Amino acid sequence: MDAGLIQETDIPERIRKELGNRNGDIIHSLVIDVIEASRSEEEIRLSPDKFELINLLKTFNYQKIYLHPCLKEYEFFCRKILGDLFRHLLGLMEDLGGAPDRYAERPILLDRSFGKYQQKMRAQYQSEKALPHRVVTDYISGMTDLYALNAIRQITLPAPLQFPGA
Repeated sequence: MDAGLIQETDIPERIRKELGNRNGDIIHSLVIDVIEASRSEEEIRLSPDKFELINLLKTFNYQKIYLHPCLKEYEFFCRKILGDLFRHLLGLMEDLGGAPDRYAERPILLDRSFGKYQQKMRAQYQSEKALPHRVVTDYISGMTDLYALNAIRQITLPAPLQFPGA
């Protein structure tokens, strides 16, 4: 709605009534449902009713938001950004391995942050015998849009030159 792709009235009435019409309301409704539906079970789950609503919401989101014509033009850029980030971080892992001190010496903030992430997740990834592709994919999947844009700037645009006496 904030982007102008849909109006509140476009959201199916059942979703608005039972989940809400804003992301925060929907998340709250689903969290409460998971708590309630999982209380007497040996698994964490949604109730069948909310699961059905999630599928309805997913279909709506794809039809009206994710595949909206005005967003299609951005697909090329998104693929390029994510691909370039992936190749950059995978290349770092190939060059630097798992040595956190080597990442800490890098001039690019993204590289140092990726090194800290690997250090924090080391035990988990070692126990899973995770391949480098998985580590990079996990890291990128945790990025917000703004972080990814900032990260791509860091690896594609040089820092301004500093001239003495200027």
